[in-house]
Amino acid sequence: MPEEQGADQGATHTEEDQTAQHLKAARAEAKEWRAKFQEAQGRLSKLDELEDASRSELEKAANRAAKAEQAAQSASLEALRWQVAAERGLPAALARRLQGSTKAELEADADDLVQMAQPRRVPDAGNHSNGQGPLPNDPNRYIREQIAKRR
Repeated sequence: MPEEQGADQGATHTEEDQTAQHLKAARAEAKEWRAKFQEAQGRLSKLDELEDASRSELEKAANRAAKAEQAAQSASLEALRWQVAAERGLPAALARRLQGSTKAELEADADDLVQMAQPRRVPDAGNHSNGQGPLPNDPNRYIREQIAKRR
């Protein structure tokens, strides 16, 4: 019996050794996979950073292009405003007041401004509405003159 126990112990010991070797190999393999996983995570993180950087550069370029386009449109509209003002003979002070986003709108507004800027014919405040001539500075004198004309 002691021999059987020794043989059983040897077999058990061999099984334990194999299990330990398998466990040791599995742990080593797991360690390698963890290292590869960490390396992959690092690379993925760097890739994300590069994509974000390039995306933000693209967004920055798009913003700069939009601002440049807006500035060009604004300058074009300003030039058109001054052109319409010159065509209609508006002074610079009125040219700045032109409103509109198209040439037709600016021309219509310029025509309105030209009409408003022209002096209106107001009847001479010094004349009677009945056409009898200028009003006198001194009403008494005027009355005396009118009486003298009747005599």
